[in-house]
Amino acid sequence: MSIYSYLVVNKRGRVDDLESLEEQERKVAQYAAAHSMLIAEWFRERNISRYQPFDKRSVGAELFKKLRSGDTVLFSTFGSFVTSPAEALK
Repeated sequence: MSIYSYLVVNKRGRVDDLESLEEQERKVAQYAAAHSMLIAEWFRERNISRYQPFDKRSVGAELFKKLRSGDTVLFSTFGSFVTSPAEALK
C-alpha cells in the first residue's frame, strides 16, 4: 500500500482560494508527519482547471493509473481532487 500526494494550481498559480503548491505541500507534509505516513510520490499539477475531471488531467491521469486497492492519496483540499462529491464516487 502506497501513499501519494496530489497538489494542483491553475494558470494564475492558484485554484480559486487554494494555496500555492508550496503551501499545499507544507500542509500535506505536516499532516503526513503527524500521522507517521511516508509519501511515496508527490504529484504536482500546474496550469489546469480544477473543473477538468481528475482522470483527464495529465498528472491526475498518471496518478490514477498508479493507484491500487489500499493506496492512499493526500490532498490539501477535497476540491483539488474532484469537482464534486458525485465525481469522487465514480
